[in-house]
Amino acid sequence: MKTHIARVSLLCTFFILYHCGFSQVLVPKKCYLHLQGNMNKELSIEMNLVKITDTIYGGFSFTGSSGTINMNFPEGSVIAFVGTIDSKGNIIFYDPADSKGFLFKGRFVTTQSIAGTFEALRGDKRFPFEFREQYSDGSIPLNIFYQTGSTQIVKKPKAPSAHIELALLLPGESSNILFSDTVKKILISRFTGKPSRNLNPDMVLNGIRQVYFENYISTNESIYKEGMGQSFAWESLKFTHVILNKHNLLAFYVENYAFTGGAHGMQTREYTVVNLKNGKIVTLKDLFRTGFEEVLTEILTRKAMKAGGIEQGHSLKDAGYFVEEIAPNTNFYLTPGGIGFFYNHYEIAPYSYGPENFFISFDELDKILYKEGVLKDLMK
Repeated sequence: MKTHIARVSLLCTFFILYHCGFSQVLVPKKCYLHLQGNMNKELSIEMNLVKITDTIYGGFSFTGSSGTINMNFPEGSVIAFVGTIDSKGNIIFYDPADSKGFLFKGRFVTTQSIAGTFEALRGDKRFPFEFREQYSDGSIPLNIFYQTGSTQIVKKPKAPSAHIELALLLPGESSNILFSDTVKKILISRFTGKPSRNLNPDMVLNGIRQVYFENYISTNESIYKEGMGQSFAWESLKFTHVILNKHNLLAFYVENYAFTGGAHGMQTREYTVVNLKNGKIVTLKDLFRTGFEEVLTEILTRKAMKAGGIEQGHSLKDAGYFVEEIAPNTNFYLTPGGIGFFYNHYEIAPYSYGPENFFISFDELDKILYKEGVLKDLMK
């Protein structure tokens, strides 16, 4: 995330002016948009987009097939993107895992819509797209709360410093206060990593930032003053990402990057799925029939073998994994087309293997899915 999300300056303007004929579009400094539309009038696209001053990030999924557009992603999976908006209102975003994978270029046509062209960078074709903000039944608008800051280990020129950026998404005001507070508590507790009674987002973020700075100084000040080390720069980035917001289901993850010295920082993702009908966290038992574990383990292990290019007759451990088979974990997510399981660094393999992300379509899970529960509307 450190390399994929652009620095957000505190001096950025509070809005962006976009000239369209004789009109101007004032795009909010911070916003979350649930967008729907199409590409080349062939593929239906659903997108969750977050804008913080000059930074854009989010994810999109597509449904339907196309004879002209090759997305190179499973239908219904969520594809992450990052990007920027310039001072003239131009937007650009791309695949953070592969800068040569795809590219969206366009503009905010209104404060609730974007349009432009999609480009597959490995090809020579460009396709028009148009997406508009839309909240169907069972989806919820979200507000974004952002804080950033830096502090030096000591107040002197060129002294090392700690930097932090925090972006938290929360539902807006609702006529059902009890429901709204319940969902807020889940989002805040997942963001902070502990239960929280405080529902004031600015106070929550300020508390995280203050504790972070205090820990930085208390850990490093004496070492720095005694000249026992060379570099004491810290960095912390924590952002909420939404990947599904429809059919009374909200799937999101909190991405956390922390660098406190050493060869590299540590990046983690923690996923959560919320049933918006009752405000409860969805578990695997809500999605699968009794006795699903063995079948799901077989599917996940098979996907890991294929992704790793492991030939028949060899095992995951032979290839360097810590485990012989991939059992389902609680770090899962839902998309319009299936279920994904995410394994952070060191969970099932050495750091050099990176995190593992296994997406399984609903069709592959057909025999073990409980389709009459929370999945009923999503799978229509």
